[in-house]
Amino acid sequence: MSRFRDTILFSRKCNAEIGMIVQVKPIRRIVQCDEGEGLLDVLLREGLPISYSCKTGNCGMCEVEPFDLFAPDRHKQSVLMQKNKAFLACQRNISMDMGVRLPSVRPAVNVPFQYHRGRITALEEIETNVIQFDFDIGRRPARFFPGQKYALSMDRGRSPLLFPANAPGQSTLSFLVEADTEPQFLVELKKGISAGQEFKLVGPIGKGYVLPQDEAAALVCGVGPGMVAVRSIVEALIAQNPNRAVQFLLQPSASFMHLVDGICNLCTQHLPNSELVVFNGPQPKASMRLTSRRGSTTEMIDFIQLERHRIKAEQANVFAPGFAVLPLMMSLMKAGLDQDAIFFTEAEINFVEDEGVNVADSEVIAPTIPRNSRPGFRADPAHRSD
Repeated sequence: MSRFRDTILFSRKCNAEIGMIVQVKPIRRIVQCDEGEGLLDVLLREGLPISYSCKTGNCGMCEVEPFDLFAPDRHKQSVLMQKNKAFLACQRNISMDMGVRLPSVRPAVNVPFQYHRGRITALEEIETNVIQFDFDIGRRPARFFPGQKYALSMDRGRSPLLFPANAPGQSTLSFLVEADTEPQFLVELKKGISAGQEFKLVGPIGKGYVLPQDEAAALVCGVGPGMVAVRSIVEALIAQNPNRAVQFLLQPSASFMHLVDGICNLCTQHLPNSELVVFNGPQPKASMRLTSRRGSTTEMIDFIQLERHRIKAEQANVFAPGFAVLPLMMSLMKAGLDQDAIFFTEAEINFVEDEGVNVADSEVIAPTIPRNSRPGFRADPAHRSD
């Protein structure tokens, strides 16, 4: 039972006007659930802490057991005395009284494909070599986790995988495309727009990152193509709480370097408490010093002092010419980085595996959370599924 931390008790009463009552511990807050409303919808609507999001009802991460919430001897019963083979389906109506205990670490989740038909409402070049187009899915807003991907079904197969550049919960999704790397896709896209074609958007695809609550700090790591995913995470963080403390460790490849300027500009304007560490690599690990560029001045920083040297968003970029991302991250973790949440792009996970690090046991992927931190605010790539 040690891996379970939050307990959710809920019951459906016979009175249809009352609906379902949801009691959340240890907060001990009771909220009302309307008739026919799913548990996940209630938790999201009320802003309650959830340890994971079950989209299909068969992930098996929860232990569920029917029980009588109002039984006189309920205090003598263990809600989870024995594991029931049933699963919690958050997107379905709750038809019986159940006790649910959620895991303390949120796994990265896979959701079934969704198909949205709609039209592309805008296509413009927002930065050098970066094209943005907006896809209007119409009636209901998109629900996805930052870091999840989409694709467009086209006449000649499927488009490259696309990351939303804005926060979830909007009916119009914005996507960023590199003009140099995807020229044929942009040609077909422009043809379809001029012909008034209706496109089919497939997604979300793959894993995403569950954002921590408003007051929790966050560490966002991105490598190479993960810059696009980081951009969507930045948008989601801005929409959630622009005053939160966020630290970014970014290592873009040469072709994605231009996205860093956009990320820095967003952080400067909308995330004043954010800290950015942007560096090049991988290169021969001979040099162990950073070059901090602050306007017209240049300062050399010892690598070992990096954890004590905070670079604010308005102080522009930091470039490290001599080492890859993994040693930097491990140094920060060993220095006792007091962050409650860590988000890794898929490229970052692959990078760590290529370096021969055990993802399940690595302190980089799953660092120790300080005792005074609030539980359940970390996406754990060790639970990811291929």
